[in-house]
Amino acid sequence: MSEVRWIKLATDIFNNRKIKQILKMPEGDAIVVIWMELLCLAGTINEDGFMVLTRDLPYTDETLATEFGRPLQIIRMALSTFCALRMLELHDNIYHVTNWEKYQNCDGLQKIKAQDRIRQAKFREKKRLMLESGQNNVIVTLPVTLHNATEEDIKNKKKKKNTYGEFQNVRLSDDEREKVTDSEIESLSYYIKSKGDKYKDHYATILNWRRKNGTSEPKPMKSLNDQYSNSEGIYT
Repeated sequence: MSEVRWIKLATDIFNNRKIKQILKMPEGDAIVVIWMELLCLAGTINEDGFMVLTRDLPYTDETLATEFGRPLQIIRMALSTFCALRMLELHDNIYHVTNWEKYQNCDGLQKIKAQDRIRQAKFREKKRLMLESGQNNVIVTLPVTLHNATEEDIKNKKKKKNTYGEFQNVRLSDDEREKVTDSEIESLSYYIKSKGDKYKDHYATILNWRRKNGTSEPKPMKSLNDQYSNSEGIYT
């Protein structure tokens, strides 16, 4: 969680009726300071005003006494006062600052939460890329879903087609490119450019031309006029 540097307080807070009543009580000064400490702690926690150490571990009077370095008796008196004045509420044994959304800097706190989510997402993506490239020296046991996703990404990468030829109009995957010659690519590139034909599968078209040449082995194409006078391609 990113550190929260400030929360919003009204400049006339000491004119507030509840604060004035607290100041007249025994230990009133200490209780008001504890209120300020609670507000700052709630901002630092950044859980919409809920006083929790973690999502599953709420603050108690004892843990707050330790947090603020104050006697337990004073903390209990302060919490009782805040609840009686409805400055604090108890929800499932979790203290919550009443009207937190109305009086505190919620926009700023929500922005920090959003930044944390983005930062965590970028970290997870960087970790995934490191695992794929084999740059991670840490042994990690991957969930089945992540492992399958990685295999699928690799398959998709192999199927991705790049453009080749003089006119960059011949589309082949990495595997297909290794199985054809430069001459075959250039012949197809010039033919598509000159004739304007659009083949559905360029690799299959080259294989079809080889079949017409009477061999399954790659070999340089004949002249364009001879080679394509009666050519058959696979069209869209």
